Parts: sequence; C-alpha cells; structure tokens
Amino acid sequence: MSSAAIARAATAVTGEDLDADAVLRRAQEGDEACLAVVKSAAFQLGRLVASVVDGSLTDLVVLSGEGIGLAEAAMSEVRRGIAESRPPWASDVELDVHPMGFGAWARGAAVLAVQDFVTSAEDRRFATS
Repeated sequence: MSSAAIARAATAVTGEDLDADAVLRRAQEGDEACLAVVKSAAFQLGRLVASVVDGSLTDLVVLSGEGIGLAEAAMSEVRRGIAESRPPWASDVELDVHPMGFGAWARGAAVLAVQDFVTSAEDRRFATS
C-alpha cells in the first residue's frame, strides 16, 4: 500500500515504469489497469483502518499524508475494506480525509529540525534505549 508498492504493482500490470502519482492520475483518467491497482490498494487501506479501529476502540479515523490521493480516488473501496473486515455488530467508522499541504509538511520538518538542534546526542541515546 506504500507509494512504491503501488508503483510496482502498476508497472507489473502495465509494463510501463510508473510512479504512484502517475498511477493515481491514470486511474482517474479511466486507465483500467491503474484503476484496478488503486482499488486494490484502497481496499487494503480499509482493512488496515478496520484493524486500527478494532485495536484502539475508536470510531473516528483521520486519514492524511502525502499518499492521501489513494483514499480520495477510491473511497468506496476504503469503506468496503473496513466493512468486510469488521463484525456486523461493530459501530460505524467515521473517516475524516484531511489532505496535507506543503505548509503542514514544512511545519513538521521544522519541528524535527528544532528538536534535533536542542536535543543532545546523550538525550537521543536515552530516548531510544
């Protein structure tokens, strides 16, 4: 379900060297092979969401990140993956799709840079042991 896995799957079925963005774009343009790859990955994302929900006892999941186009392109498959992976008596799962723009990415990178700057090597060793 990673971008690399989506690209490999699409490359295998199309015979073309595609990246994940190209796969999503072609799926949205109606390319049946790319659409099948996107639907399969979206279904697996739904199964993952179901597993997280069942393990965390929550009913709200926020989907975000650079690969969020997958969920947006095939939300019905994400929902099908959730539904088929949970017991019939389970509560509904609310999905909040929140695309992450460059600003959010830049803030996250800045936080990590500041954290690295103010944290000593000894603190980092302690935190990871």
